[in-house]
This record gives sequence, structure tokens and C-alpha cells, in this order.
Amino acid sequence: MTSLGWILLGGAAWALCNVAVLALLARVTGRNETAQPEVSGTSEAVCRLAEDVLGVLQVERVAVVLHDPARPGTGVVEACCGRLELVGTRVPVTGGFGWGTGPESSFLIEDRFDAPAWSVVSVPIPTEDGAAGTVAVATSRERGLGARDVLLLERLSSRAASHSDRRPGAPQRPARPRVGQYRDIAA
Repeated sequence: MTSLGWILLGGAAWALCNVAVLALLARVTGRNETAQPEVSGTSEAVCRLAEDVLGVLQVERVAVVLHDPARPGTGVVEACCGRLELVGTRVPVTGGFGWGTGPESSFLIEDRFDAPAWSVVSVPIPTEDGAAGTVAVATSRERGLGARDVLLLERLSSRAASHSDRRPGAPQRPARPRVGQYRDIAA
């Protein structure tokens, strides 16, 4: 083999080793570079909030639930990621915000057989009159959700409330086609 052949063979081996090391590091650190999950929603504002939460917290599931003034104690899932079929569904809202699977967030992981392994948190969307709704997130990542994550989630929901486009004439993102009335998750 000529010296040029040895140089090319050595370069190829070096490149292959680098690719293998990078793949191993990505697997060990859990950094799987995949596209951001799809978000479905009823308006640009709620979709934007869900997308911001996904981008910042890197969680698997997000839901934006707005209170239904016509039915106290219930809210409507206005945007969702991870369970797109929930958009338009009525869920119970009790003001039980925080860590764990309370009424404000349990619907996010009800389809999971490994639900106890998921970390779940919900925070209010504040308004001058109280809370307009809830932002709930769920993740199965090993480190779960911490105080820093909750602080970021609270900031995102506060910012979204102050920049809400729920005023008349605001541009709306097309909603998924729905037939009939909202569906109830829990009575």
C-alpha cells in the first residue's frame, strides 16, 4: 500500500472514531437531537405559549387550559403537545397548582402505563382578576422538573397573559376540526 493509501485509511479511521464517540456521548447524556414535537391549539397565543414552554423546558408534554366562564370548575384544553387529541376537551380545574398529578394536570399522563415515573407540574396563567387558566407540563426525563423549571414556567405564563391576543379581531390559528360540543374528560 502506498503512503497516500495509508494516509487516507488513517483519516477515515479517525473520522469514524469521532462519529462513534459523538454518538456515544449523545446517548449517554440523553441529548437526542430531534425535532420539536407538534403543537395543536385554537389560537396563535396559546400555541405560542405551548411552543415557548417546549423550547425552554424541553419537556414531552404541555397543555394550556383556559377556564370556562360558562362552567365553573372546568377549563378547556386550548393548546397541547404530546396529546393533540385533547385540544377542545373540558377538564376539571380546582386551583390545585404545583407538583404532582392533580386535576389541573393528570389528564396529560392518563394514557401512560408508567405514569408514576413522570414528573408533572402546573402553574396558573395570572390575570388582574385571578387566573385565566393553567399551563401544565409533564416529562419522563430522569432529572424531572425542579424549582428552576417551575420559575421559568411561571415567567412564561405571566408573559403570555400580558401579551394575550384574545381581544376581538386578533389573528387566530386554525383549530383542529371538531364536531359537536366540547368533550368532557372528567365529570
